[in-house]
Amino acid sequence: MGKTSPITEKTADYFILPMTFKSFGDSSEIISNMVGDSIICPKGTANRIVTGQLETSESIYHDLAANFIIGQGDIDPYTDILALRFRTKKAFLSEFTGLHIFVVTLRCNQSCVYCQVNSQNCNQKGLDISNDTLDKSIELMFRSPAKSLTVEFQGGETLLAFDKIKYAVEKIKLLNIEMNRTISFVICTNLQSVSAEILEYVKHNNIILSTSLDGPKALHNKNRPLYGGDSHDRFERALSLSRQHIEMDNISALITITRESFKYSKEIVDEYARLGFSSIFLRPLHNYGQAVQNADAITYSVDKFLEFFKTTLDYIIQLNLSGINFREEYSSIILRKILSPFSVGFTDLESPNGVINAVLVYNYDGNVYPSDEARMLSESGDVSLRLGNVHTDTYENIVQGEQAQNLSLFWANESLAGCSECPYMIYCGADPIGNYNTYGDYYGRRYNDSFCTLNMGMIEHLFGLIKFSEPAVKSILQSWAFNSTPNFLGEEH
Repeated sequence: MGKTSPITEKTADYFILPMTFKSFGDSSEIISNMVGDSIICPKGTANRIVTGQLETSESIYHDLAANFIIGQGDIDPYTDILALRFRTKKAFLSEFTGLHIFVVTLRCNQSCVYCQVNSQNCNQKGLDISNDTLDKSIELMFRSPAKSLTVEFQGGETLLAFDKIKYAVEKIKLLNIEMNRTISFVICTNLQSVSAEILEYVKHNNIILSTSLDGPKALHNKNRPLYGGDSHDRFERALSLSRQHIEMDNISALITITRESFKYSKEIVDEYARLGFSSIFLRPLHNYGQAVQNADAITYSVDKFLEFFKTTLDYIIQLNLSGINFREEYSSIILRKILSPFSVGFTDLESPNGVINAVLVYNYDGNVYPSDEARMLSESGDVSLRLGNVHTDTYENIVQGEQAQNLSLFWANESLAGCSECPYMIYCGADPIGNYNTYGDYYGRRYNDSFCTLNMGMIEHLFGLIKFSEPAVKSILQSWAFNSTPNFLGEEH
């Protein structure tokens, strides 16, 4: 990978600030520092830095100084600036556990080929959360010190237990009169059971709907079959009904990429645009639940996903160049981490990782998990990642207990071999739950780890686009990073 230089090392007329580096293509290397400044430079530059060969007359010298790779004079101002910027990057930690996921039912009316929680038939009994469990879960949620709380309802299919959602919303609103937090509500739903009555309640309480769309009809129906009907047609009608009641910005969609998706790169994007979405989140398949059981038919290598990601991203960029404002969300998150001094709040790409720090999951049976992936494992029979139960454990036991302490040893990539010396470390995160699922331990194996290979591939690709693309493409990427409009839109080019 690369090497980290001690902050006290003094060479020639400059000193070396903490840096990491690795090859970038055939003739370049990337050098970055602990707060996300980076520079792509000729291969051998890192060696010249540490062996004192840089001259102040060189342009590369000034570029390295501007990016806090090297410094001159008194070291104290540099350490003060780096400390301030490092605190800014880690500011997300001040809002401890802002996302609280309530699993209101395990029942579902679809049988998705990749279902990660092993959802059950919609008529099965005993799989809805009880009011008592909701009460205890909500009580624990309000123990979180975060000033802003996001309450996310998941399933199964949440709308099959809409009475539980209403109970929780009203309970939270009542308690919040005293607690005085900023509360946001999200319902994750396939929309198949939505109604005008439900939508009016959603609108009245300013609830965001997060739904699932895998692409054009043939692909969506193959991935997400519906008991007794055409899944895509039902989805499109439900989406239209939803938009008659609530604002478009309050409805988002997520895609899950299967092997079948590779046949439909352009068609997937076109379908999202046709149905009025202005972005897409290209996320890979996670190996939990049904995805494991159906692995032979739906899974793929990281290299295949990266190939699909790059092809689809290129098509999205071409749409933007033609004047269609459409964004790829995962790229936007990475670009914000590269181009912005701030944290982004996306739990998978933060260090420490979002488990417990950013999210707690309250299962329908009262068990509490450190992430949705940990909850997914429990539905396949492995409950070893359980933090406790709302009926038997205190808040302190859940967030500070033995399981939480074990996770804390492995949730920061700054302390993991293979991550700590990587120049992409500050843009990436740690994945202790994924490591456990793959290797049986939290530490993982960076040399062949899919999380590492995937994110490194995407980060490196985006760095290449930022560095070597034409100005119009750079403008598009910058607009994604800062959620703005490219400054060339509407112009001929």
